Formats: sequence, C-alpha cells, structure tokens
Amino acid sequence: MPDLNPTPSDADTPTADRCPPRALLPLTLLLVILLRITAAVVAPQMLTTDADGYIAHAAATLRHHGFVGPFTGQPTAFRPPLYPLVLAAALACGLSPSTAVLLVSIGASVTCSTAVFWLARSMLGSHRAALLCALATAIDPLLLRYSIQPMTEVPCAALLTLACAAVAHAAAHGSQPRIQFAAGLLLAAAALTRPTVLLAGAGICLCQLALAMHSRRSPVSRPMPLHAPIMLAAGLAAGMTPWLLRNAVQFHAFMPATTHGGYTLALGNNPDFYRDVIRGTDEFPWDGAALDQWQQQTLATAVQSGINPADEQALDHFHYELAFATIRRQPAEFLQACTLRFRRFWALGQAGAPLTTLSLLTACWYLVLWTGLLLRLLQLLRQGRSSLRNVAEIQLWICLLAFVGIHLFYWTDARMRTPVMPLLIILATLGCRHLRQPDSDTHSTAT
Repeated sequence: MPDLNPTPSDADTPTADRCPPRALLPLTLLLVILLRITAAVVAPQMLTTDADGYIAHAAATLRHHGFVGPFTGQPTAFRPPLYPLVLAAALACGLSPSTAVLLVSIGASVTCSTAVFWLARSMLGSHRAALLCALATAIDPLLLRYSIQPMTEVPCAALLTLACAAVAHAAAHGSQPRIQFAAGLLLAAAALTRPTVLLAGAGICLCQLALAMHSRRSPVSRPMPLHAPIMLAAGLAAGMTPWLLRNAVQFHAFMPATTHGGYTLALGNNPDFYRDVIRGTDEFPWDGAALDQWQQQTLATAVQSGINPADEQALDHFHYELAFATIRRQPAEFLQACTLRFRRFWALGQAGAPLTTLSLLTACWYLVLWTGLLLRLLQLLRQGRSSLRNVAEIQLWICLLAFVGIHLFYWTDARMRTPVMPLLIILATLGCRHLRQPDSDTHSTAT
C-alpha cells in the first residue's frame, strides 16, 4: 500500500550525519574532474576514437547546417541527435574535437555525480551515504572509461540520474507539477541521447499512474495527485516533440527512436553470429574478419533486393526482417544468444581482456556491487507488497529492467549498462545499508 508520509525531518537524522564537512562534495567533484583529465592525458587517442561516428556527425552538422549523415550529407536519424548536436555547438565555438569531447564529458560526469548525491541523499536519508555513492560514481570503471570517449553512455547516465532525482524530489514535496514536468523533459533529453530511456520513461509514467489510482482507492493513505504522472508524461512528450516533428517532415514517418535499431538487432541475431559464437568457438565480442564479411554480405544482399544503402528506413526494415527471420528459423540459438547477452550485460570485466591487476580490481568492484544489488532484491522480495510503496526506488528498478530487457535482444556488452550504473550503485548501497541495519527503512520519498 502506498505510504504517503513525507521524508523524515532533520530532527530524525543523526546529528553526526546532519553536519558533515561541507567541502566533501566539492572535493568529490574535483576528483571527478581530475580523474577524467588524467585519463585523457594517459590515453589522448581515446578522445577522438570515433567508433560510433558522433564527431563525424557533429562536423557534418556544422558543414551542412542540419543534422545529416557524415557520408551522405542527407538528413539522418541513424544516431540519436542530442550528443552530436552538443558536440557541434562546442566545435562551433572553435574548440578542437578532443577538447570538445573532454569538456562535454567532464560536464556530464560532474552532473552525474551531483545528481547521484541528490538522489542518494533523498533515498538513504544520509549525507555520508550519499557522498559515498557520488564517490563510487566518480571512480566506477565503466563511467570513467567512457567519459573520455565520444560516446553517449555518460551523458545519458547524467540525464537519467537527474530525471530520477527530480522525480524523487517532486514526490518528497507533494508531487510538484513543475518538477514533474522538468523530470519529463530530462527523460526526453536522456532518450534523445540513448533511445532505451523511452521505455524506462513510459514505465515510470505508467507506474506513477497506477500508484495514483491505487492511492485514491485506499482509505488509509493520502491520495497521490493524479497530475503527477500527467505532468511527467507531458514533459516527456514535449521534449520528444521536436525530434518527432523533424522526422515526420524528413522521413514521413513516426520515428521516436532511430534507424539504427534494426542493425543492432541483426548484429546479434544472424546465422553467422550463431554459427561462430553460439555454436562455434569464437569468443565474444564477435569482431574481425568474420564480422566484416557478414557486414559486406548483408549490405550486398540488401542492394540486390533493390534497397539503396543511403535509404536508412529501408535498410533498417531490412535488418529487422533479417533478424526476425533468423530468430524464427533458429529459436534454440536465439535463446542461447539471449543468455549470452544477459551474461555480458552483467560481466565483471571486458570480454577477452588479459588478466591484470586492474582487471582483477575491476572484477572485485563489480562483484561487491552485484552482491549489494542482490541483497536489495532479496530484501524487497521478503517485504512483499509493502516494497511497492516508494516511487523513488521503483523508478530505479524500472530503468534497470528497461535496459536489461532491451539488451536481451539487441547487441550487448558490459558497456550497455553504463547509463544505469549510477542507479545500480544507489540500489547496491541500499542493499548493503539494510544488511547492516535490517530494521531500518529507507528515507526515500514514497508516493
């Protein structure tokens, strides 16, 4: 049953925890910056290793005064637009690509750690525990590694965590409409960075709606305002509208995500991948000559079918059809591939990496986090329906399930969990905190 009690007052918080050194959070954020700068100095080539073409998209956007493909010069929806547009703005100011990537990444990393602190303090009721979560976010291997590469994982993590913090804040103060609307806008921005957030945002809106309807029928709880999910959904819709309208004009189609999904689904669900990795001896990730051959053969087949390689929509549909046909023909291999993707999503280290002191420390780090996460899950299962009273925590689980669910089917490795790592850190801290204090309840705001 939803618990609509407000967050405990400062009087309920231990005195030692109410008065921590004020410099600790700024020092943590300074550590975030120093670690990223150090990593960039040690591996400067990573700043311009444009594996996903975001720098190329940003440069093409400046040349053609619009969001276009770097090779075609034509309007594109192959990649989500927000990150390359931010890079383009930085390049337009005269910054070099490496400087632009580093500055955007540092800004995203500082924002991410700050948002984690706000959200963790709301959920844990402890300034020190919140600082610990912010510090963990600063040093997390995945968040650190992808913060010096032109990729969307860390910006998405920052925006998604900010959105969750806004939802928690709104719930703590009577579901303020403006904060809920702002949270929806942040979810939209995160979705325009990595489209998987669309599924998470829809799940959070539906969850809030269900809690609002349930609380109105409950005689012992204060009703949750119905405007909370409405304003959240309105903010999400408003943030997505420019992208939807642009795609409707350019492609004459309803396109909330990208034209990249078909390729990533087919990449992990095709006869060659099943032969080489699922039934064969190739180690994941599947790359090298076998991958190149599959890409060339697939493109040649598409061209033979009358598809123009520059037609993103047609090529996206072709890849989807290819993947679905493979899944229908080889259901057993598909299930094995899903199992592999699940394992790779939660992997303790990089696939195929040699055993070093750093890789061992990384594995130990994630083993501790996964232990805390499992403990929290067991605690919630033990609590039963009473665990469904807290929208601040429920939204974190919804985001996690959205990313895990999507990446059961699409191409997956440990990198794909990076956007939800801040949320995983908070959930793991909850699990460890309750292990030490089994009778305590979280201070997160319920709805």
